[in-house]
Amino acid sequence: MYERKKVRNSCEFRYNKIMSIRRLLSPLARLHWFTWCVLVATALPTLLLIIIGIGNNNVAGGISGSDVVEVTSRVEEKYDSLKDENAYVIVDCYQHGWPWTCLTRGQGMAMADAFSGVIVAGRDRSSAALCFEGRNWVGCFPLYDEVAWSNFDNWPLHADVWQWNWKLALLDLLVGIAIVGGMTLATERWLRWRGGLFRFRLIELLAFTTLVAVGFGYWKYHDSLKSFENRIISSRFAFTQPFGDPIDSTDQLFAIAPQLPQQPATTKPSDTQSIKIYNYDDSYCGPTWLSRLLGCEGLVPDCFWHITFVSLDGAMDNHVDWKTLGRLQFVKIVTLNNPNRSMIESVTQLKSLNGMSVWFPQSLAIEEYRLLTDTSGFLGSITPPDANQDLMNIIGGECIDNILQCRSLKRLELDGPFDCEQVARLVELPRLRTLVLQRFQLTPDEREQLKSTLKGVEIEFLEDDVGMSPFE
Repeated sequence: MYERKKVRNSCEFRYNKIMSIRRLLSPLARLHWFTWCVLVATALPTLLLIIIGIGNNNVAGGISGSDVVEVTSRVEEKYDSLKDENAYVIVDCYQHGWPWTCLTRGQGMAMADAFSGVIVAGRDRSSAALCFEGRNWVGCFPLYDEVAWSNFDNWPLHADVWQWNWKLALLDLLVGIAIVGGMTLATERWLRWRGGLFRFRLIELLAFTTLVAVGFGYWKYHDSLKSFENRIISSRFAFTQPFGDPIDSTDQLFAIAPQLPQQPATTKPSDTQSIKIYNYDDSYCGPTWLSRLLGCEGLVPDCFWHITFVSLDGAMDNHVDWKTLGRLQFVKIVTLNNPNRSMIESVTQLKSLNGMSVWFPQSLAIEEYRLLTDTSGFLGSITPPDANQDLMNIIGGECIDNILQCRSLKRLELDGPFDCEQVARLVELPRLRTLVLQRFQLTPDEREQLKSTLKGVEIEFLEDDVGMSPFE
């Protein structure tokens, strides 16, 4: 009797459990077929965004961050014993999670040497099923971009080191549920409210048209900016050959580089409204979710790639309108060689700027400097015999005044007519973390005083024969 009652209670418990699950899932059975399409169309991309990892082969310039550095060092420690045997260790890191990175994992591989390809520890890299010709080239050969979700290594299935951030993982999960649940609920309520799929009101069509217009406007903004950048890049090598013919290709430039005179090409009136850059780099500046859904940045439309680094020379571009520099809104790092007043003032318009390198000539006669760089006439009041010293004070002071307007600067390199008092004013930059000073004749006491003034800023002093490699 007792056993029979026990069996009956167990069956009732299982029945109640099954019924509770059915009641919980019953709303899904009543969903409209179009709602199911929306559910699948939002759930799959969201899962891919959160689960698939991004590695160095999927992002131009590779992935970075403190987590990547820490995971890489931990993987290298695991293979330290093999390094003593002259093994060549390779570490691949992957970042997972969207919109926040919640997991960083590292996978190591040790080869007998750098060329043999014989693996002595770890596992070999997997190959992506889908690869496309990328934007970067090595010599005459293009580099191929791998589609992340087609590569086994990009899925979080194996690693030597796992580093989780459970709080960010929970936030990513909540964001994913909110996106999928919100779209599904909104679609189902709209279908029930309207009574069918193809029944619209004028206000709904207006809302849809507005969304399409906003998306088109966003694309058009990037497209017009890309067109402006392409015009600047096309004039990058607009020098004059010894016989007066313009150089339009990189091959021609390298072929006659030793013969190039130090003078600009003849400037047309239409050219005075644009700037010329002598070095640049571009990177992806579009939405992160788009590049991650496609699998690599190389598949994203070209209009979302913008100039993020420029190198400018004021001594040779003294006929251009530097105000147009402000249109390059995605520039993060800029190198200013022989800067004039207009160039330095225009840099303050770059709202995304976080790195700057400023280089002035060390020994130029004042008349020569006026001919090369003084497009605004601010040297006209300087007369000998103290002309050179006054020139240094004016240039250094006004340059610092303009640099202080770049409130987002994190790294700054200076090589020019600056003194200790002028550099100490950089304490007003709230985000400055690294300061590199080259050819500064400071005593040990002055250096310590400068370090005590700029607290929280890492200051590096370079000698005369050391170049400013990070920005050049």
